[in-house]
Amino acid sequence: MHVAALQFKPRLGFPDENLDKIEKLAGGLDTDLMVLPELCLSGYELRDRAAAMSLAEDPDRSPRLRRFEELSRNLGAALVGGFIERAGDRLYNAAFIIENGALLGVYRKVHLFGDEPKFFSPGDHGFPVFDLVGGQLR
Repeated sequence: MHVAALQFKPRLGFPDENLDKIEKLAGGLDTDLMVLPELCLSGYELRDRAAAMSLAEDPDRSPRLRRFEELSRNLGAALVGGFIERAGDRLYNAAFIIENGALLGVYRKVHLFGDEPKFFSPGDHGFPVFDLVGGQLR
């Protein structure tokens, strides 16, 4: 399995710009699994909960996650990347797992760090294991 870590500095508050950059950087990569930064869509240094809420995504309805599904199909690769997940009135520092153009699931960060508890609830799904074509992702 070929794994690529696509590192860049997401611009806070510009999720579409960040996604455009990811698509540009990822284009043509030959990899089976691409791992993106924490909160790669929103940026990390949040100012307040209102800002976090404005950048949150519902994974089932997010057009941005649909773009990641398309990128996964185009690359023929699994993708893991961070985003702010909205679930009702709760926000989570989360990571999506997409393979073959389909959302396999979401991991919600359990052990929050620094100022993260000001914005996010601790993950409540435990530590799921995701079955990928090339093996398991834990």
